[in-house]
Amino acid sequence: MFSNSRLTGGFMIVWLSSYPRSGNTLTRTILNKVFMIETYSEYNDKYDLGVRKDVSLSVGHKGYEDSWYDFYSRAYEETAMNIVKTHGPPQDDSPAIYVVRDPRSAIISQFHYFKSHPLTPADFNMQQLIDGMSFGGSWSRNLDAWNPLDRPHTLFLRYEEILNKPEHVISLMSDFLGKPAVAAWHNPFESQHELLPTFFRSASDQANLAEWTAEDLHALWNRHGGWMQKLGYVNDFALTETAFGEERPLSSPPSRITSHWR
Repeated sequence: MFSNSRLTGGFMIVWLSSYPRSGNTLTRTILNKVFMIETYSEYNDKYDLGVRKDVSLSVGHKGYEDSWYDFYSRAYEETAMNIVKTHGPPQDDSPAIYVVRDPRSAIISQFHYFKSHPLTPADFNMQQLIDGMSFGGSWSRNLDAWNPLDRPHTLFLRYEEILNKPEHVISLMSDFLGKPAVAAWHNPFESQHELLPTFFRSASDQANLAEWTAEDLHALWNRHGGWMQKLGYVNDFALTETAFGEERPLSSPPSRITSHWR
């Protein structure tokens, strides 16, 4: 398990961090279905995953009754492992699982989720998401803050591998958490989509990637190109919309930096 000496003193928060719409909920579902581990959210998720009991049960979402500060203080000192979802920067040096997804897919998914919300302003647009002017902030600044490739005691997971190589990811999660898998993995996305279609939208990278315009792609690469290149995402902003929408394999991560932990 972790070699962090603070864990032996009752330091038992494990962060589950990502930019929004990057596979955080899919990872929580695996923890629930395969490891029988329920997880918390910094935001308590009362208005999405917590809105229906059957959705909470499917994901393994567990709410807390007190304030975030009180919950965090208590969880920090408990001897039991508390896995906590966040989309914000690190709040301490606790172990973490960090999930990354191609921003061209995550940002489109976030755009559709926001547009489905009745309180989202009518003029809300993609540029605001690209610039990080919304909940969850900037895709690349989130990576800057967590620095998951070099941060100690951090399991780095790629969405592509979670979706397409779950056995490998589950093995990594088991080693990282020191917990055995106790059930086989069967992705319940279809049933989750039926329960809450605005949250569980499509999970399709191909569909998301095909929606980008050349103008928005230029803006995306100008803002996030450093991390995108580091993670091996192909710089295709110059392609025409027709070429960009063509099928291309996404079953494997786009670079040699695969899911791993340190």
